[in-house]
Amino acid sequence: MKELTAKFDENISLKDFDKEIKKLIQNFPSEINVLVKVMSQTDCIFVSIVENFDKNALERITWSLAGIEL
Repeated sequence: MKELTAKFDENISLKDFDKEIKKLIQNFPSEINVLVKVMSQTDCIFVSIVENFDKNALERITWSLAGIEL
């Protein structure tokens, strides 16, 4: 299974975060659905992108948020 990980500064703008995630997702073939796991720490944001094995997923990108206040 292919996995990409990234670490972002906690002060990254949402626009820049979205742009960087899209770049990372391009490393996966377009026919593969991906799971984007976002984990917030006190000083940074960790992201892990893996193939989503949930065959019932309706969208190409599924998000999983941990430690994120909405």
